[in-house]
Amino acid sequence: MTIVVAAHELRKDSERLDWLQKQLEKESYTGTCVFRWSTTGRGWRLHETSDKEGHRFGFIPTTSVRKAIDQAMERGDAGNRSRIEGDSGQTDSRSSDDESSV
Repeated sequence: MTIVVAAHELRKDSERLDWLQKQLEKESYTGTCVFRWSTTGRGWRLHETSDKEGHRFGFIPTTSVRKAIDQAMERGDAGNRSRIEGDSGQTDSRSSDDESSV
């Protein structure tokens, strides 16, 4: 019996993170990223940002994809979501435009 394994199944997480880091370091990008919860309740985000000071969402941008993930882990599973959700657990009704400029 022959077992066929797709190439993506053989990749290590470190290879995936290295690839993301290389993308962030390209000249066409800002060189900083954050890991945060969506302001519209659609999940989490790991993305580049031009917000060098972290004023917009309260997360400190970093030049390392790994550090952005580590910071989110240190904040805990809820991250900054409590600022976005009310006591009822419902997400606020901000438009998707809030996220597009980050």
